[in-house]
Amino acid sequence: MNEGGGKRSDDEGDDLLWNDFESCAQSVTLLYRNPSWKAMQTAAASTTQLYKSGIEHKKKAYDRGFIAGRQTLAREIYALRRYNGVSLDDIWKLLSKIVCAAEYGYSSRSPTPEQTDSPAVSFFQQ
Repeated sequence: MNEGGGKRSDDEGDDLLWNDFESCAQSVTLLYRNPSWKAMQTAAASTTQLYKSGIEHKKKAYDRGFIAGRQTLAREIYALRRYNGVSLDDIWKLLSKIVCAAEYGYSSRSPTPEQTDSPAVSFFQQ
């Protein structure tokens, strides 16, 4: 992936979001100065556009983060396999644990709570 091309796309997305924000701010200011039906329509349209741009920007940022996370995971697994001599079975176990946690909505980063003999602690861990 080309870093420069990705950065340009990020900047264009930021510029678009900023332009939509400025347009929305100007139209809302105009609405307060001159409360008319036309100003109301313009403010509503620019606010809706800002909302849509924000949602789109958020989706793109999430996708970039997701891809970066997968690439990092792949690099870490490759390094484990290459330098530590980790067996392929151990890697499959790790990956299946991550996939199963993702399918059931569990976070793979948080460890499972340790089981204790205390009934009160067990009750609060449930």
